[in-house]
Amino acid sequence: MFICTCHGVRESQITQAVEAGARTPKAALEMCGCRPQCARCCKEIADKIRCAAQARPSARGARAAAQ
Repeated sequence: MFICTCHGVRESQITQAVEAGARTPKAALEMCGCRPQCARCCKEIADKIRCAAQARPSARGARAAAQ
């Protein structure tokens, strides 16, 4: 499925960018080799970033569990 129709960026590319460390829609698109154009995709990308952040264990919680 396409997330960004302006540049033909697919959902899988955005997922890879988020997993690689993108923390903003602009950063995710830049990792895909483009820049925001009409910004229609930015809300959906931001939602994916937010969901990924919630799925990750917090650094503080991970340290406490390791002790």
